[in-house]
Amino acid sequence: MFKRLLFLGIAFTIMSCEKESLTETTSNSNLTQSSILTGLLQRIAQNPTAFDNVLDGCSGFSVQLPVTVTVNGTTVTVASESDFQTIQNLKNASPNDSDEVIFTYPIQLRLKNHQLVSVSSYNQFEDFYEDYSTDDLMEIRCVNMQFPITINTYNTSNQQTQAYTLTNNVSLYQYLASLTSSFQYSLTYPITVTDANNNPQTITSNIGFETFIDANLTQCDVPVGNTPLSFTTLLTDNIWYVSSYIDDDGDDETDDFEEYTFDFLSNFDIQVFEGSLFANGSWNYYTASGNTQKLNLNFSNSILLDLDQDWTIVEYSTAVIRLRYIDSDNDVEYLVLRKL
Repeated sequence: MFKRLLFLGIAFTIMSCEKESLTETTSNSNLTQSSILTGLLQRIAQNPTAFDNVLDGCSGFSVQLPVTVTVNGTTVTVASESDFQTIQNLKNASPNDSDEVIFTYPIQLRLKNHQLVSVSSYNQFEDFYEDYSTDDLMEIRCVNMQFPITINTYNTSNQQTQAYTLTNNVSLYQYLASLTSSFQYSLTYPITVTDANNNPQTITSNIGFETFIDANLTQCDVPVGNTPLSFTTLLTDNIWYVSSYIDDDGDDETDDFEEYTFDFLSNFDIQVFEGSLFANGSWNYYTASGNTQKLNLNFSNSILLDLDQDWTIVEYSTAVIRLRYIDSDNDVEYLVLRKL
């Protein structure tokens, strides 16, 4: 009932609001501001911010170590990541305490873009928390780039080309954050990366890069204290919309579905809304061979036929579900759902 009331209260305004990072596209040659590969590369190059959530509870920044904290009356100096388990143990010691992490100020925070900021009080920390708190997908720490890499640009207005050499994660993240629609951007291949087992791999295309990163996501370390999400609970407790749909030709067809919201019911029905009830469907979640998680979708309306697939669940968080489908010709479709 709460979910329905929440939906009715905001469904009529969501379509007129600007959605955050809604369109995620892909191309065999170009990077764009909103491409899937750009987002994945930013998550590799960013300052890791979710790995220390046992301390700050925020995936928008990290706390510079060492730092002194008090948890449930015990004061601890956290000098390295290996001390995070001590903090989690203090939180787990009793079910009847607050588990609040109280910092000894001043402290320093490092943002996703690697910028360092000083915080001198609890109130200032709360302000940063409100500004940077996010439920988005976390950093990718198990894939590492071997630098330098080169990005080529083409200015569509004056037809000039230029090559930029990037030498570290900071320069890569900041460069990707500065992409504009006035230029076309492409990576120079081959690129060498290391996988979750620290083995070097050679990448030769955008699609190959996306596939490589996605294949390593399940092997990334889970931050200390993170409680595994139940996918079915996440799916059925929220209303979702299509933030990205890339068809098997690599074309961005998100606009075809941007008016619809999806309510996944616990009885495996789906209700699709466009103002009032628009269509029905069904869903099924299961685990296939190789421990692959699957989400099978079926809809009654032919307009939603493109979404009728047996999707592979690439990854998910409390706000985002990333899906991929590969057909018999090895053509790839991408679907991204975001929480309303």
